Amino acid sequence: MDKWLSASSIAKLLGLTTRAVRFRAARESWPYRTFQGNGGKHPRYHLKDLPEDIQVAYAVSLNLTFEALQNELKSPPKVEVKVAIDGYDCRSASKKTFKTLKQCTEPELEIARNRQKIIAAYEAAKQTGLNTRQFLALYNDGKVLPEVKAALGDWGYLKDWRRFYDTWLQPYVQAGLAGLVPQYKKRGGPGARLSQEVKDLLEYLYLDTRQPGVADVVRHIQQVYGHEDLTEITARRYLMSIPKAVRVVWRKGVAALETVQPSIQRDYTIYKPMEIIVGDYMTQDFMLRYKDKVCRAKVVAFMDMRTRAIVGWSLQLTANSTGVAIALQKCFDRFGLPESIYFDNGKEFKNHFLCGNVWKTQSSVIDAEDIGRDIGVVVEAGVKLIFAYPYNAKAKPIERFWRTLHEAFDRWQPSYVGSNTLLSTDESKVYRQNIKKMKQEDFDRIPSFKEVETMLNHFFAYYNHEHQHTGQGMEGKTPMQVWGAYDLPKRDVPAELKPYLFTHRYTRTVGKNGISYDGGLYYADKLIQYLGQQVQIRVPLDRDDLLYVFPEQGEPFEVMYRDDGETTEEKMEKVGKLRKQNAAFIRKYNQHKDNLDKQEFVTVAEAWAKEHPELVAHEPELQVVNGEPLTDREDKPELKLVKSKLIKLFK
Repeated sequence: MDKWLSASSIAKLLGLTTRAVRFRAARESWPYRTFQGNGGKHPRYHLKDLPEDIQVAYAVSLNLTFEALQNELKSPPKVEVKVAIDGYDCRSASKKTFKTLKQCTEPELEIARNRQKIIAAYEAAKQTGLNTRQFLALYNDGKVLPEVKAALGDWGYLKDWRRFYDTWLQPYVQAGLAGLVPQYKKRGGPGARLSQEVKDLLEYLYLDTRQPGVADVVRHIQQVYGHEDLTEITARRYLMSIPKAVRVVWRKGVAALETVQPSIQRDYTIYKPMEIIVGDYMTQDFMLRYKDKVCRAKVVAFMDMRTRAIVGWSLQLTANSTGVAIALQKCFDRFGLPESIYFDNGKEFKNHFLCGNVWKTQSSVIDAEDIGRDIGVVVEAGVKLIFAYPYNAKAKPIERFWRTLHEAFDRWQPSYVGSNTLLSTDESKVYRQNIKKMKQEDFDRIPSFKEVETMLNHFFAYYNHEHQHTGQGMEGKTPMQVWGAYDLPKRDVPAELKPYLFTHRYTRTVGKNGISYDGGLYYADKLIQYLGQQVQIRVPLDRDDLLYVFPEQGEPFEVMYRDDGETTEEKMEKVGKLRKQNAAFIRKYNQHKDNLDKQEFVTVAEAWAKEHPELVAHEPELQVVNGEPLTDREDKPELKLVKSKLIKLFK
C-alpha cells in the first residue's frame, strides 16, 4: 500500500487529468508534502487526508473494502506523540537537541505555555472540521485567542502552515513543552551583523539622487572596498529599514516627499455649495481640427467641492489665463461668486491677471480703496484664493473627475489617441501615426473645435443632472440633487464691477487719433480731454470692438474700434506679408554683403598710389647689424636681442 499518492496516480484512479486533480487539491486545500523526483520537487498527498471518494477508489483498486482500508491507515499509538499532525507522522523528521525546562528562563517558559494554548486550540478546531489553513487564517485575523497572540507578539507569528509544522508542531511532538521554547535569541534587527563601516557605505552609495539599485551598490562595495562577504539580501534588509521618508528625500528630492507623507481624508460634507470651487487644466485624449491644423485641445474646468458639479469650463488650444477667466466668468454668471477658489500652481492660474499680487503674498485681504484697481480678477471680485500644495495631484479633488471625462467622453471620439501610446489601442496608434494622411483623405472625421465645444457643453450638463456620484457624501445622488438640498442665496458680482471684471488690463497713452491697441485704433470724443495722458484700458474677453477706459480722475467710459474697412484677420495677414517682405529684403542684402566682403578691400590712398606710382617715393628699408630689417620676427629670436641692445644704447 502506497500511503503517499501523487497527483498523476490520483488522476488515474478517478479517470481525470492531472491538472484537474491539482486544481481540486488547491480548491479543497489538501495537505501535502513535497518529495524530490525527476525535474525537481513534487507534491504528494497522504491517503488518509484525501476525500472519501478517492479513498474508496483506492480501496477498490486493491480489492479491499473501505473499512479495511481505514484500519490499515490507522497509525499505531505512540506514547511520545503529543499532537496528531495532519498528513505528517514525523518518521522522517530530523531529531534536534532542545534545552531542558530547567535551562529555560521564566519568560521563555511563558512563551512556550502560550504556544501550547494555541496548539490545544488547533486540536479542538480539527474536531469541528477545520483544516490547518483555515485555523491559521482565523488565528492571524485575531479571531482565535487574540489575547494570547497579542501576548506572544513576534514570538506568535505564523506565516503559513509550513512554519506551523516545522517550528511548532514538530518540536512539540519531539520534546513536548521544551520544544516550544525559543531556541534562539532575537537578533538586533536588520543589519545587526554589519559593521558600521559597511552601513555607512550602504547609506552613502544608496541614498543618492542618481538612484542606484541595491545590487549595484553591493557590487560596488564588494569590488571597490573589498567587503566580499556582503550579500544583497542583507544589504536590502538594512536599507529598507531606513525610514521611507528619508529614502525618498535623499533619492528623489524634497518635492517627492509628499508622495509618502501621511494624509487625512477630506470630509466633503462639512462644505456647502459654492463655499470652495477647485479648478485645473486637462489635455484631451483625442484630436480635433482648428482651421487647417490638427491638435489636442485642453479643457479647464471648475468643480464645486461639495456637490462635485462642474460650475464653469472653457476649451482652449493651449493652457492660458484667458481660458481660466472665461471658465470663471461662466461660473460667476450662472452660479454666483464662490467664497474661495482652490487654484492650481501653474502659471495659467498663478498670475497677475487673475490673482494680482496675492499669489506672491499668499494673502487675499482686500482694502476698499483697492476696488477697481489692477489687483487681479479674482481678488477684485472679493473671492478668497487658496493655492494647492505643489507637486501633489491628490491636493486637487477635480483630478478624479478628469478620469471620468476620459472614460465617458474622450474614449468615444473617433479620433481618440489615448494619453499613453503604450496603453493605447492598436487603432489609436495607427491613427496617431497616420494623422497627416487623415488630414488629406478623411479630414471630416476629425471633430472641429466648435463641435467639441458643443459636445462638452452637453456632457457637462448631463454630468451635473444625471451622473450618480458614489463619492463621499454623495450617496449615489447627482450633483444637482445634492445642490438642491441646500437653500442658499446666489452671490452676484457687484453691479459696479460686472461690466469691467473679466477684462485684460493695460496702460496706454492717448494719442490724437485715439488709443492704439493690438494694431487697431479705438476712439471716443471723451478721449480729447486726456490727450497725451496715460490711462488704464480694459479689454473684454469676448469682444474686440470696444475698450473700457479708466482715467485717473473721472468715471470709466467706452471707446469703440475705428473701422477702416479691414477686419482684424485681414490686418494680421497684411502685417504677416510685410514681415515676410522685410525678411526677404534682409536675406538679399546679407547675400550681397557677403559677396562684397569676399572682394579685396583697397583704401583710397592705396588706389591713388597704384594710379600714380611715379609720385610715390620708394624709401630703402633700414638695415642694421647684419643687413636685415629691424623686426620682431619669431623665426629669428636673435633680432629681438639686437633690438633690445640698440634701444638700451639709444637710451
